[in-house]
Amino acid sequence: VIRDHAHSHFCRGPEVPARPNFRALLPAQLDVLSVLTVRHPLDSFASLLRNEWIHFTPGTFDEYCRRYLLFLDSYDGLPLLRYEDFVQQPEATMQQMCRLLELPYEPHFADLFSAFQISGDSGRTGGAITPRPSLPAATRLQGEAQASDHFLQLLARLGYGEQPGALVR
Repeated sequence: VIRDHAHSHFCRGPEVPARPNFRALLPAQLDVLSVLTVRHPLDSFASLLRNEWIHFTPGTFDEYCRRYLLFLDSYDGLPLLRYEDFVQQPEATMQQMCRLLELPYEPHFADLFSAFQISGDSGRTGGAITPRPSLPAATRLQGEAQASDHFLQLLARLGYGEQPGALVR
């Protein structure tokens, strides 16, 4: 199992570099199974703000959404699992991920996951898989979100509905 943490490819620098994604770099002889895991764009951008990880220009929410769409284009056709679904139904979502990746499902994964460190695992802390409240910045971004065509496209592609902030709690 390889975790492709694509943040640096799509969220660094003045432009997204025209280079293949990590999956495309693997040898064609390998039978690669992949799953995209995503999070609501308001919450993920709020996390970038909190951690001072805005390393692209312009550093706006609309630009982030534009880059998020490019990320989705780069991995078009792959199954997509949402963070919010995982924290609401961890067992069902993990079973789905295991089926997609043809991996055995471990029924006690929730008791074991905090013992492992994963590359790119930068935001989540604690030993329980539970929904977390949105960061205050996610609420403050509502006005910018409503003015962003990229955001509305992104919500639709990710299956969050067409209302800005539809899943922001």
